[in-house]
Amino acid sequence: MANKSIREPSPELHARMSRIAPDHFEFDRLSRGRHVVFDRSGFTEFNVSVANSPEHSPALKAAMKRGDLQVVNHDYVEQLSHTHSRFHGLLHDAGIRVPPTVIQVSGKRFFIGKKLPVESTLWVKKVSFDKEGRFLGHRGAGVSIFVPKKQDEVLPTHDHEFYQQFIVPPDDYLKDIRVYVVGNKIIPGYVRTAKKPLTRANYSGLYPPNEDQFVTAEHPGKVTLLEGELAQKVVAEAEKVRKAFIERLRIPKSEWNKQPMFGFGSMDFLLDANGEPVICEFDTSPEIRDIGGLRDKLANEMADHLAKQAGTSGTVHIVGDKRNDFIAKVLVHLKKRLDKSRISHKQPLHQVALGV
Repeated sequence: MANKSIREPSPELHARMSRIAPDHFEFDRLSRGRHVVFDRSGFTEFNVSVANSPEHSPALKAAMKRGDLQVVNHDYVEQLSHTHSRFHGLLHDAGIRVPPTVIQVSGKRFFIGKKLPVESTLWVKKVSFDKEGRFLGHRGAGVSIFVPKKQDEVLPTHDHEFYQQFIVPPDDYLKDIRVYVVGNKIIPGYVRTAKKPLTRANYSGLYPPNEDQFVTAEHPGKVTLLEGELAQKVVAEAEKVRKAFIERLRIPKSEWNKQPMFGFGSMDFLLDANGEPVICEFDTSPEIRDIGGLRDKLANEMADHLAKQAGTSGTVHIVGDKRNDFIAKVLVHLKKRLDKSRISHKQPLHQVALGV
């Protein structure tokens, strides 16, 4: 089972974006005063544009170092969101339980977690970028389930490919559980439950699960709010992950940003055979389903976080499509907290470059 890929901007489009970025993002303005940037473009356009702007980069990096310019998600967080294998390695080093995982870093392969037999068991292959550079990291693209016949079949061929052993659920129905990170808060999201249960043929490795037995963004199954005891259990584990994540980021942090931040995103968990949550993925540009008022709740929390980061005089800059319901709701809630002169909204850079 596999999903279609999602292409990144072409080299020509990247070049056009680099040319217009300084004016679009108002780099001269951002190098002075206090500013908070929330980039919801989906391609980490702001951090990439800063890195690729030699004329403005020193002043912007100096503002970040002073703490006058804050980006909701640290640049290294965004890098990890595109290389999930390193995310699992980072958490494992911090003592967080992760699924048995095989990763490759700079050509060297590593086995993370409890090593289990490979043959005749289900494995999940995940690819962030393929060999042609296409990004596969959203909406379940690049994910496939298979039964390896030998160990060589679960050895990554590049750094953006990794393999994880399939997590057996407690009741035969696979559940994907999502929580959201907003500032320093973990907010319960929802549970996606597969339409059909796993069978003995699946567990024995005879057949991999089909689309009705597995959940993705394209095939979510039954979606319900994350509530009650399950919510408490998953939120508690997510808080451990968040704290470990932030603490580990203090080691590989970039030299110009001393405050590692994971200010917005999601974490996905699976339940093991004992009903305990196991982290399987995180995303800095997650899908937000509008179930039970969740989207408006997250938008309100995000607006509150941004306003607090801006303080009494700072400006909040939001990068994202205004037609997106979540972005529109964040802007509405921000206007209840800040004067409109302190709120700036920019369409995603790639849309401007394309003339959309």
